[in-house]
Amino acid sequence: ALPASARDALNRMKGQLDEFFGASARQADGGLYTGTVRGRSVSLRGIDSVPVNYVKRDRVEYAALRKDFDSTVRGDFLRDLAGDPAKVGALRRAGLDQAAIDRIATGRVPQGWQVHHKLPLDDGGTNSFDNLVLIRNDPHHIALTNAQRTLVGDLTVGQSRQVDFPIPRGFVYPPAP
Repeated sequence: ALPASARDALNRMKGQLDEFFGASARQADGGLYTGTVRGRSVSLRGIDSVPVNYVKRDRVEYAALRKDFDSTVRGDFLRDLAGDPAKVGALRRAGLDQAAIDRIATGRVPQGWQVHHKLPLDDGGTNSFDNLVLIRNDPHHIALTNAQRTLVGDLTVGQSRQVDFPIPRGFVYPPAP
C-alpha cells in the first residue's frame, strides 16, 4: 500500500509511458475508429487505438478519484480551457458558441458535452488534465463508453486484459463539427 502521492506519481509516469509507446500504435488510417451507438456503426476520426493492459481498479481508490473529479477537477479543467486564449480558439473551432464558452468559464459542462477520462479511472487513469477531454456526447462519448463496456466491462477488481483502447486526441473532441 503506497501513499497516495507515490501512487499518483507512478500513475502519471505510467500515463506518460503509455502515451509515448501508444504513439507508435496510432492507426495508419489517421486514427479512424468505428464505434457503435444505438446498434449503428459510427466512424470517429482522431481516435488512437492504444495498447493498454487494463487492470480493474480497487473500488475504494476509484471512488476517491471519482469524488475528487466530481467535486473539483471537472470544474478546474473547464475553467483552465476557458482561461487560455489558444484553447478558447480550439473550442470555437469545435463548434462551441460564446454562451457555451461562458458556461465553461464558470466550470460547468455545456449542454450536449461531457468531460471524459481518456484512460478511465476504472483502470490506471488519473484526474490530470492531460487525461481529460471535453467531448461531444452524441455520438462521440456514447461510442467510446460503449467500447469501454465491450472491451472491459466484464472484469472484476484486480483482473486485467490487454486491449487496444480507443483514446481521443487533444482536449476537445471532435476538434471540428
